[in-house]
Amino acid sequence: MNVRRETTSCGSNSILIAGDSVLSPGFNNGSFSDCIQTLIRDADKAIANIEAPIDTQTPTPKHGPVRGQTQEDIITLSNIGFDIGTLANNHMMDHGVTGLDSTIRACSSTGLSTVGAGESASDAIKPIIEKVGDVSVAIFNVCGREFGIADKKTPGVAWIGQPGLERTIQKYTSKADFVIVVAHGGLEYIPIPPRSWQRTLRSLVEAGADAVVCHHPHVAQSWEIYQSSPIVYSLGNFAFHLPNNPATRWSYLFEIEFNESNTLRPFVHLIETKKGNVQLLSQDESEEFWNYLLKSSDIIKKLPTERGYWQEVATNLYTDHYKNSLEAYGNGRFLSLLRYPVRELDLLTQGIIGRKEYKDFEKLDILNYIQYESHRDVVETSLRVQTGVIDDERTPEIEQEVEDLLSWTDPEKEERRLEVFKRRMKTVFNRASSMLW
Repeated sequence: MNVRRETTSCGSNSILIAGDSVLSPGFNNGSFSDCIQTLIRDADKAIANIEAPIDTQTPTPKHGPVRGQTQEDIITLSNIGFDIGTLANNHMMDHGVTGLDSTIRACSSTGLSTVGAGESASDAIKPIIEKVGDVSVAIFNVCGREFGIADKKTPGVAWIGQPGLERTIQKYTSKADFVIVVAHGGLEYIPIPPRSWQRTLRSLVEAGADAVVCHHPHVAQSWEIYQSSPIVYSLGNFAFHLPNNPATRWSYLFEIEFNESNTLRPFVHLIETKKGNVQLLSQDESEEFWNYLLKSSDIIKKLPTERGYWQEVATNLYTDHYKNSLEAYGNGRFLSLLRYPVRELDLLTQGIIGRKEYKDFEKLDILNYIQYESHRDVVETSLRVQTGVIDDERTPEIEQEVEDLLSWTDPEKEERRLEVFKRRMKTVFNRASSMLW
């Protein structure tokens, strides 16, 4: 089985799946080309990831930004042709149960079915069964363990590690002609998935899933065919305004055509966001993007046996994003000021050092590094390599391959570091000036 690229819909008996969608703020003035809308409408069923709830002004404590959108944004997704909204993601509970309930009501009122959230863990994990042409398809939606996961008595989103998920998938192989899992997880702005995430997704195929399609990294990652089933590691964004990283403008739609003979054919449609417009990628740029996807796919296939690739990505991530928070935690203000002066001056001029908000801010960071499987994989892998607990399998060739791919998913990394430093220092200076005067 090969994944083919197409610019037109494969026609009947198909499901089309799009990546992360948050239309407010920043994207709500965007538009969707006629070609994109035709692709969505020509599929029997079209699925979008609703990455943020209705903003009900009820933010909840969590790691990372709190996001929200409007009912009009949900209506827009319906109007351009989507039939189903997936809710299992790391932002759906940003406004608590109030936000979740409002989102489900908004989807229902505009004709969007939803999956991936519920009144309890057992409710959230339930799939929906859709008729796709001549076949029935059970659609599951799950995510990694960040904030907002449903439990036995608490509403929330469906966790991919929920006990019994694989048994439930197996059960639905006899209730529907096909089983599809849409998953939200992995790590942002990198070209390949964590090895632990790959193992988890492969286990879903082993349980009976005919295809697994993922989002969350905001940039495109490629796919593999595992036991005759496609696993897509990241579609990238569909409609999500993230201007600080230009790689987020390129993504793809994944379309699956089903046959009565219990076989499927996978297709991709390469797309981009340009000046606020979601459109098909131009021919020249599509070749460059396609070559990147093929390189990413080659490495993804090697991940289970060649650990050096993930070791290289993990050590890069640890140095750039995890090290400062982990080493600052519990050191006290003076030591932290000596080691990370810009970070501490930023917090000091915000006036939150010593207050509960700051202590919670630090604790939520550390909590998420522990509870979220992919964050934990980065920290464990990097520290094991650094301390010699596991063999360092990186080679100069692997380092170069990874560097080439990382330059694709974060092409302005060094410039972004400098810009972030300048912006942070300017903010700190302005705050300090206002405090003094």
